[in-house]
Amino acid sequence: MKKYLDNLLLAIKGIVYIYVPVIFLLFIIYELILKRPMIFYSNRMLIFVFIVGIWTIRNYTQRTLEQDVEDFSSLKNSIDEGRWEIVEQDDNSLIVKPRFDFPFSLLIHDKVQIDYSDKKAIISGPWYYAHNLLRDIDGRPSFWTRKAAKIIAFVIVIILVSIPVFEELGVPWKIKENRHKTFVEDIQLIQIDSVDRLGNSEQNTNNYGMGAENEDYIFYVEKGLNLVRVNKDYTNKIYLIQKSGGWNISRLNLAGDWIFYTSGETLNRIRIDGTDDQTIYKSGSALDVHLKDNLLYFINLSDNGKVYKIDI
Repeated sequence: MKKYLDNLLLAIKGIVYIYVPVIFLLFIIYELILKRPMIFYSNRMLIFVFIVGIWTIRNYTQRTLEQDVEDFSSLKNSIDEGRWEIVEQDDNSLIVKPRFDFPFSLLIHDKVQIDYSDKKAIISGPWYYAHNLLRDIDGRPSFWTRKAAKIIAFVIVIILVSIPVFEELGVPWKIKENRHKTFVEDIQLIQIDSVDRLGNSEQNTNNYGMGAENEDYIFYVEKGLNLVRVNKDYTNKIYLIQKSGGWNISRLNLAGDWIFYTSGETLNRIRIDGTDDQTIYKSGSALDVHLKDNLLYFINLSDNGKVYKIDI
Protein backbone atom coordinates (compact mmCIF):
# COMPACT_ATOMS: atom_id res chain seq x y z
CA MET A 1 0.00 0.00 0.00
CA LYS A 2 2.86 2.36 0.86
CA LYS A 3 4.37 1.80 -2.60
CA TYR A 4 1.16 2.94 -4.32
CA LEU A 5 0.86 5.97 -2.05
CA ASP A 6 4.48 6.92 -2.77
CA ASN A 7 3.87 6.61 -6.53
CA LEU A 8 0.70 8.70 -6.24
CA LEU A 9 2.60 11.37 -4.33
CA LEU A 10 5.32 11.42 -7.00
CA ALA A 11 2.70 11.80 -9.75
CA ILE A 12 1.02 14.68 -7.89
CA LYS A 13 4.38 16.42 -7.42
CA GLY A 14 5.15 16.06 -11.11
CA ILE A 15 1.77 17.48 -12.07
CA VAL A 16 1.93 20.38 -9.60
CA TYR A 17 5.56 21.36 -10.17
CA ILE A 18 5.95 20.54 -13.87
CA TYR A 19 2.57 20.45 -15.61
CA VAL A 20 0.92 23.42 -13.87
CA PRO A 21 3.88 25.80 -14.54
CA VAL A 22 3.85 24.77 -18.21
CA ILE A 23 0.12 25.52 -18.45
CA PHE A 24 0.73 28.88 -16.77
CA LEU A 25 3.53 29.62 -19.27
CA LEU A 26 1.22 28.78 -22.17
CA PHE A 27 -1.45 31.03 -20.67
CA ILE A 28 1.05 33.92 -20.56
CA ILE A 29 2.07 33.25 -24.18
CA TYR A 30 -1.54 33.23 -25.36
CA GLU A 31 -2.75 36.25 -23.39
CA LEU A 32 0.27 38.56 -23.57
CA ILE A 33 2.04 37.57 -26.79
CA LEU A 34 -0.60 36.08 -29.10
CA LYS A 35 -3.45 38.18 -27.64
CA ARG A 36 -5.79 35.20 -27.92
CA PRO A 37 -7.89 33.39 -25.34
CA MET A 38 -6.43 30.04 -24.35
CA ILE A 39 -8.82 27.17 -25.06
CA PHE A 40 -8.56 24.23 -22.68
CA TYR A 41 -9.30 20.87 -24.30
CA SER A 42 -10.09 18.50 -21.46
CA ASN A 43 -9.13 15.33 -23.37
CA ARG A 44 -5.70 16.70 -24.30
CA MET A 45 -5.10 18.04 -20.81
CA LEU A 46 -5.88 14.65 -19.31
CA ILE A 47 -3.47 12.97 -21.75
CA PHE A 48 -0.64 15.34 -20.78
CA VAL A 49 -1.46 14.92 -17.07
CA PHE A 50 -1.23 11.14 -17.51
CA ILE A 51 2.08 11.41 -19.41
CA VAL A 52 3.65 13.71 -16.78
CA GLY A 53 2.45 11.46 -13.95
CA ILE A 54 3.78 8.25 -15.52
CA TRP A 55 7.09 9.93 -16.46
CA THR A 56 7.58 11.19 -12.89
CA ILE A 57 6.81 7.80 -11.36
CA ARG A 58 9.10 5.97 -13.78
CA ASN A 59 12.09 8.27 -13.23
CA TYR A 60 11.89 8.96 -9.52
CA THR A 61 10.59 5.80 -7.85
CA GLN A 62 13.07 4.45 -5.31
CA ARG A 63 15.09 1.56 -6.72
CA THR A 64 18.14 -0.51 -5.74
CA LEU A 65 20.78 -1.39 -8.33
CA GLU A 66 24.06 -3.29 -8.10
CA GLN A 67 27.39 -2.85 -9.87
CA ASP A 68 30.65 -4.83 -9.61
CA VAL A 69 33.65 -2.75 -8.47
CA GLU A 70 37.28 -3.51 -7.55
CA ASP A 71 37.26 -1.88 -4.12
CA PHE A 72 35.79 1.03 -2.21
CA SER A 73 38.61 3.37 -3.23
CA SER A 74 38.04 2.74 -6.94
CA LEU A 75 34.32 3.23 -6.33
CA LYS A 76 34.93 6.71 -4.94
CA ASN A 77 37.31 7.58 -7.77
CA SER A 78 34.74 6.58 -10.38
CA ILE A 79 32.23 9.14 -9.15
CA ASP A 80 32.31 12.26 -11.31
CA GLU A 81 32.54 15.17 -8.90
CA GLY A 82 31.27 17.45 -11.62
CA ARG A 83 27.99 15.55 -11.63
CA TRP A 84 27.74 14.41 -8.01
CA GLU A 85 28.22 16.01 -4.62
CA ILE A 86 29.32 13.72 -1.78
CA VAL A 87 27.32 14.78 1.28
CA GLU A 88 28.20 11.91 3.64
CA GLN A 89 30.72 9.09 3.74
CA ASP A 90 32.18 6.45 6.04
CA ASP A 91 34.33 3.36 5.59
CA ASN A 92 31.97 1.43 3.32
CA SER A 93 29.22 3.81 2.21
CA LEU A 94 28.61 7.11 0.50
CA ILE A 95 25.64 9.42 0.18
CA VAL A 96 25.67 11.63 -2.90
CA LYS A 97 23.28 14.04 -4.56
CA PRO A 98 23.18 15.05 -8.22
CA ARG A 99 24.42 18.40 -9.42
CA PHE A 100 22.30 17.99 -12.58
CA ASP A 101 18.56 17.57 -13.28
CA PHE A 102 17.53 20.98 -11.96
CA PRO A 103 14.70 21.86 -11.27
CA PHE A 104 13.40 18.25 -11.10
CA SER A 105 15.83 17.43 -8.31
CA LEU A 106 13.85 19.85 -6.11
CA LEU A 107 10.70 17.74 -6.39
CA ILE A 108 11.94 14.65 -4.59
CA HIS A 109 14.41 13.26 -2.10
CA ASP A 110 17.37 13.45 -4.48
CA LYS A 111 20.05 11.72 -2.39
CA VAL A 112 21.52 8.39 -3.48
CA GLN A 113 23.13 5.96 -1.05
CA ILE A 114 26.00 3.69 -2.11
CA ASP A 115 26.95 0.77 0.07
CA TYR A 116 30.08 -1.30 -0.66
CA SER A 117 30.16 -5.02 0.16
CA ASP A 118 31.98 -8.02 -1.39
CA LYS A 119 33.23 -6.01 -4.38
CA LYS A 120 29.74 -4.78 -5.18
CA ALA A 121 28.31 -1.30 -5.08
CA ILE A 122 24.68 -1.35 -3.93
CA ILE A 123 23.03 1.86 -5.14
CA SER A 124 19.71 2.96 -3.63
CA GLY A 125 17.73 6.04 -4.62
CA PRO A 126 15.44 7.49 -7.30
CA TRP A 127 15.77 5.32 -10.42
CA TYR A 128 16.96 8.10 -12.71
CA TYR A 129 19.79 9.09 -10.35
CA ALA A 130 20.71 5.51 -9.41
CA HIS A 131 20.81 4.59 -13.11
CA ASN A 132 23.04 7.56 -13.98
CA LEU A 133 25.36 6.84 -11.06
CA LEU A 134 25.63 3.17 -12.06
CA ARG A 135 26.62 4.22 -15.58
CA ASP A 136 29.24 6.59 -14.20
CA ILE A 137 30.71 3.84 -12.01
CA ASP A 138 30.60 1.35 -14.87
CA GLY A 139 32.37 3.56 -17.39
CA ARG A 140 31.29 7.19 -17.34
CA PRO A 141 29.30 8.39 -20.35
CA SER A 142 31.25 10.87 -22.43
CA PHE A 143 30.73 14.59 -22.24
CA TRP A 144 29.08 14.56 -25.67
CA THR A 145 26.74 11.72 -24.67
CA ARG A 146 25.51 13.74 -21.69
CA LYS A 147 25.33 16.88 -23.81
CA ALA A 148 23.32 15.13 -26.53
CA ALA A 149 20.90 13.71 -23.94
CA LYS A 150 20.31 17.18 -22.49
CA ILE A 151 19.78 18.70 -25.93
CA ILE A 152 17.32 15.95 -26.92
CA ALA A 153 15.41 16.34 -23.65
CA PHE A 154 15.27 20.12 -24.12
CA VAL A 155 14.02 19.77 -27.70
CA ILE A 156 11.29 17.32 -26.59
CA VAL A 157 10.12 19.72 -23.88
CA ILE A 158 10.05 22.63 -26.35
CA ILE A 159 8.05 20.56 -28.84
CA LEU A 160 5.50 19.50 -26.20
CA VAL A 161 5.11 23.08 -25.00
CA SER A 162 4.85 24.41 -28.57
CA ILE A 163 2.20 21.95 -29.83
CA PRO A 164 -0.82 23.93 -28.51
CA VAL A 165 0.66 27.22 -29.78
CA PHE A 166 1.31 25.76 -33.24
CA GLU A 167 -2.22 24.36 -33.34
CA GLU A 168 -3.69 27.75 -32.40
CA LEU A 169 -1.66 29.42 -35.16
CA GLY A 170 -2.90 26.84 -37.67
CA VAL A 171 0.56 25.40 -38.42
CA PRO A 172 -0.60 21.74 -38.65
CA TRP A 173 -3.37 22.76 -41.04
CA LYS A 174 -0.90 24.70 -43.23
CA ILE A 175 1.37 21.65 -43.36
CA LYS A 176 -1.56 19.43 -44.30
CA GLU A 177 -2.73 21.96 -46.89
CA ASN A 178 0.71 22.08 -48.54
CA ARG A 179 0.88 18.29 -48.49
CA HIS A 180 -2.48 17.95 -50.23
CA LYS A 181 -1.48 20.51 -52.84
CA THR A 182 0.98 17.88 -54.08
CA PHE A 183 -2.01 15.73 -55.06
CA VAL A 184 -3.41 18.47 -57.29
CA GLU A 185 -2.35 17.95 -60.88
CA ASP A 186 -0.63 20.76 -62.77
CA ILE A 187 -3.42 21.70 -65.16
CA GLN A 188 -4.55 24.91 -66.78
CA LEU A 189 -7.26 26.71 -64.82
CA ILE A 190 -10.49 27.60 -66.57
CA GLN A 191 -12.60 30.71 -66.08
CA ILE A 192 -16.36 30.57 -65.60
CA ASP A 193 -18.13 33.65 -66.93
CA SER A 194 -21.43 33.32 -65.12
CA VAL A 195 -21.66 34.43 -61.48
CA ASP A 196 -23.19 32.13 -58.84
CA ARG A 197 -23.07 29.26 -61.28
CA LEU A 198 -23.74 25.83 -59.77
CA GLY A 199 -22.28 22.70 -61.34
CA ASN A 200 -25.37 20.66 -60.55
CA SER A 201 -28.60 20.83 -58.60
CA GLU A 202 -28.65 19.95 -54.92
CA GLN A 203 -31.07 17.12 -55.62
CA ASN A 204 -28.76 15.50 -58.19
CA THR A 205 -25.71 16.03 -56.02
CA ASN A 206 -27.42 14.36 -53.05
CA ASN A 207 -28.19 11.39 -55.31
CA TYR A 208 -24.57 10.77 -56.36
CA GLY A 209 -24.66 13.30 -59.22
CA MET A 210 -25.46 10.72 -61.90
CA GLY A 211 -26.83 13.37 -64.26
CA ALA A 212 -26.42 17.05 -65.18
CA GLU A 213 -27.58 19.40 -67.90
CA ASN A 214 -26.87 22.74 -69.52
CA GLU A 215 -28.76 24.80 -72.11
CA ASP A 216 -27.96 22.37 -74.95
CA TYR A 217 -27.30 18.92 -73.58
CA ILE A 218 -28.10 16.35 -70.94
CA PHE A 219 -25.21 14.34 -69.47
CA TYR A 220 -25.68 11.14 -67.52
CA VAL A 221 -23.88 8.02 -66.33
CA GLU A 222 -24.83 4.78 -68.04
CA LYS A 223 -24.27 1.44 -66.29
CA GLY A 224 -21.96 3.15 -63.82
CA LEU A 225 -19.04 3.15 -66.29
CA ASN A 226 -20.01 5.29 -69.27
CA LEU A 227 -20.47 9.03 -69.53
CA VAL A 228 -23.10 9.90 -72.13
CA ARG A 229 -24.22 13.15 -73.80
CA VAL A 230 -27.57 13.55 -75.54
CA ASN A 231 -29.57 16.47 -76.90
CA LYS A 232 -32.33 17.89 -74.76
CA ASP A 233 -34.84 15.73 -76.66
CA TYR A 234 -32.69 12.64 -75.97
CA THR A 235 -31.49 12.32 -79.57
CA ASN A 236 -27.91 12.12 -80.90
CA LYS A 237 -26.45 9.91 -78.16
CA ILE A 238 -22.67 10.30 -77.87
CA TYR A 239 -20.31 8.47 -75.47
CA LEU A 240 -17.82 10.89 -73.93
CA ILE A 241 -16.33 8.05 -71.86
CA GLN A 242 -16.99 4.40 -72.68
CA LYS A 243 -15.30 1.53 -70.87
CA SER A 244 -15.99 -2.09 -70.00
CA GLY A 245 -14.54 -2.13 -66.49
CA GLY A 246 -12.77 -0.18 -63.78
CA TRP A 247 -14.00 2.45 -61.37
CA ASN A 248 -17.53 3.79 -61.64
CA ILE A 249 -18.23 7.36 -62.71
CA SER A 250 -20.33 9.71 -60.55
CA ARG A 251 -20.60 13.22 -58.98
CA LEU A 252 -21.14 15.07 -62.27
CA ASN A 253 -20.73 18.87 -62.31
CA LEU A 254 -20.85 21.20 -65.30
CA ALA A 255 -18.83 24.37 -65.79
CA GLY A 256 -18.73 26.05 -69.20
CA ASP A 257 -17.30 23.62 -71.73
CA TRP A 258 -16.18 21.18 -69.05
CA ILE A 259 -17.82 18.41 -67.06
CA PHE A 260 -16.29 17.30 -63.78
CA TYR A 261 -16.68 13.77 -62.39
CA THR A 262 -15.22 11.33 -59.89
CA SER A 263 -13.88 7.87 -60.65
CA GLY A 264 -12.55 5.80 -57.79
CA GLU A 265 -10.09 7.94 -55.82
CA THR A 266 -9.60 10.61 -58.48
CA LEU A 267 -11.39 13.82 -59.36
CA ASN A 268 -11.40 14.46 -63.11
CA ARG A 269 -12.63 16.76 -65.85
CA ILE A 270 -13.37 16.31 -69.55
CA ARG A 271 -14.63 18.68 -72.24
CA ILE A 272 -18.26 18.30 -73.21
CA ASP A 273 -17.14 17.18 -76.68
CA GLY A 274 -15.25 14.22 -75.15
CA THR A 275 -11.70 15.60 -75.48
CA ASP A 276 -9.03 16.48 -72.87
CA ASP A 277 -9.95 13.90 -70.23
CA GLN A 278 -7.76 14.95 -67.27
CA THR A 279 -7.22 14.02 -63.62
CA ILE A 280 -7.14 17.12 -61.41
CA TYR A 281 -6.91 15.58 -57.92
CA LYS A 282 -5.91 12.13 -56.72
CA SER A 283 -6.09 11.41 -53.02
CA GLY A 284 -9.09 9.60 -51.65
CA SER A 285 -12.76 9.27 -52.55
CA ALA A 286 -14.53 12.60 -53.07
CA LEU A 287 -18.17 12.81 -51.94
CA ASP A 288 -20.89 15.45 -52.45
CA VAL A 289 -18.96 17.34 -55.11
CA HIS A 290 -20.33 20.87 -55.56
CA LEU A 291 -19.09 23.34 -58.15
CA LYS A 292 -19.77 27.03 -57.53
CA ASP A 293 -18.20 29.76 -59.63
CA ASN A 294 -14.53 28.74 -60.04
CA LEU A 295 -14.28 26.52 -56.97
CA LEU A 296 -14.96 22.82 -56.55
CA TYR A 297 -16.02 21.74 -53.06
CA PHE A 298 -16.05 18.12 -51.88
CA ILE A 299 -15.84 15.88 -48.83
CA ASN A 300 -12.59 13.93 -48.67
CA LEU A 301 -13.13 10.51 -47.13
CA SER A 302 -9.36 10.02 -46.83
CA ASP A 303 -9.15 12.91 -44.36
CA ASN A 304 -11.91 11.96 -41.92
CA GLY A 305 -14.64 13.55 -44.00
CA LYS A 306 -13.19 17.07 -44.04
CA VAL A 307 -14.44 19.58 -46.63
CA TYR A 308 -11.97 20.56 -49.36
CA LYS A 309 -12.01 23.12 -52.12
CA ILE A 310 -9.80 23.52 -55.18
CA ASP A 311 -9.61 25.98 -58.07
CA ILE A 312 -10.76 24.63 -61.40
